[in-house]
Amino acid sequence: MNDNHHPLGDPLDGIALPRLGFSAAALVAIFIGGAIGTVARFLLDSSHATPSGHFPLTTLVINLSGSLAIGLLVPLVERMQQRIPWGRPFLIVGLLGGWTTYSTLAVDAVQLGRGSHVAIGLAYLAATVAGGVALVVVGDALGRRVVRP
Repeated sequence: MNDNHHPLGDPLDGIALPRLGFSAAALVAIFIGGAIGTVARFLLDSSHATPSGHFPLTTLVINLSGSLAIGLLVPLVERMQQRIPWGRPFLIVGLLGGWTTYSTLAVDAVQLGRGSHVAIGLAYLAATVAGGVALVVVGDALGRRVVRP
């Protein structure tokens, strides 16, 4: 029996693997948008570094501006989907996904808590989450006013 043959047959035979449904153009759009958003976030964060124990204002601005932009852009990309199918992958998933940084939010909050700045950490979490949700709602309302059917 050769080493590549499983005694009971191929265990993957007959299993339907899900098709992701992404086109190559969408994947390239996500890649390019993500690269741009991530580099832009890094440059802004690097040029306005937050000292240890201080409120992470730069990351808050990044996350809140991304929330507002996502809210504004969702109605636009929904309307333009037929003409520009890579719009959502590029703008929402790639660019703004790379721009916003909720993993840094978590790291900043933990570091503030460890550094005896629990109140600042909690204020930062509340401002980011509540502000983010509020700005997505505001952005979506504004975007839907601009992009009327």
